[in-house]
This record gives sequence, C-alpha cells and structure tokens, in this order.
Amino acid sequence: MRFEFDPEKDDTNRSKHGVSLAFGARVLEDVDYLLVQTFREEDGEDRYKVIGMVDGKALDRGACAPR
Repeated sequence: MRFEFDPEKDDTNRSKHGVSLAFGARVLEDVDYLLVQTFREEDGEDRYKVIGMVDGKALDRGACAPR
C-alpha cells in the first residue's frame, strides 16, 4: 500500500507524537489490525481509529476518511 503525506503535517505529527506519519501508517501492515469508526464532535467529521501492531508494539492512529 502506498501513502503520500503533507510534509508540513508530517513535521507537526513528529513534534506532537514523536513519530512520522509513514511510521504510523505501518499499523495497516498488521493483518489483524482493527478499524473503529469514530466521530469528532468539534467539527462533525467522521473519522477512523486504526489499532494494530508495529515492531511488536501496539499502536493506534486516528485518521480521517479519504476524500
């Protein structure tokens, strides 16, 4: 699977969470990942949380729906 990330958003994510967006996307490589639909109250956006294993550690990442 190929992903493209906004470099500015990637820099913000590195500063805020200590990991790149590319690293976070690796959670989708876990064949047993769990995708949970969520809703962000502040702007009414449907979103998804992905939970899976990366390098032997549990990782969860929020993501908005593709447009």
